[in-house]
Amino acid sequence: MSKFGGNHSLNALGKSKRFGNNKSEVVNDNFDELLNQSDQEVWLAFKEGNEAAYVFMYQKYFADLINYGRQFARNEQLIEDCVQDLFIDLKKSKENLTNKNTSIKFYLFKSLKRRIIEYRKKLDKVTLGPAEGQRDFEIVLPEEALLIEKQFKEEQLLKLSRAVEQLTTRQREVLYYLFYAELSYEEIREIMGFDHVRSVRNIFYKALDRLKTNFRGIFFFNVFA
Repeated sequence: MSKFGGNHSLNALGKSKRFGNNKSEVVNDNFDELLNQSDQEVWLAFKEGNEAAYVFMYQKYFADLINYGRQFARNEQLIEDCVQDLFIDLKKSKENLTNKNTSIKFYLFKSLKRRIIEYRKKLDKVTLGPAEGQRDFEIVLPEEALLIEKQFKEEQLLKLSRAVEQLTTRQREVLYYLFYAELSYEEIREIMGFDHVRSVRNIFYKALDRLKTNFRGIFFFNVFA
């Protein structure tokens, strides 16, 4: 890692022209084909040595992984290094990885969470932990959601934000996985380390009940009423 354990860098993956010769053209040409393939097909292509599939995964999930990493640490350099090291190790060990992978995002999220938690244990927790006044899994409404709900007034949004802040960390984590990462209940169960899916459902419905108690009238949550 560039600051925490080495000098690895995957910046070249963001700029295909750095591959040299005509490799960048081959990579870019294959992207359109990869967009139409399932996660399982992209994963198998990667395991078979398809460089375009590897770059495709990096470019598709990099931003999501960075945002996800921020839920566990506030040190941006650490987060980026962890993401880059994740992809470096992924390529090095591809022959030993499972052949079945129907959700690449879930696989990467799970791997990144474990990696960041391991580094947090090794390094100064004061530096890596949430900044003063901040909490893990802070949920901020995305701009597109605000545009859809133009009738929302500023005081309504402020009230919703305050209601979300009153949720437990696990409740916010479940909502993050469901509505931002779009993971299934089973994937959430695994990434959070629960034995049963009902544990995830219980946390989810308790979160909704708490939100509806503190803030009524939002269509988004009424869908689950």
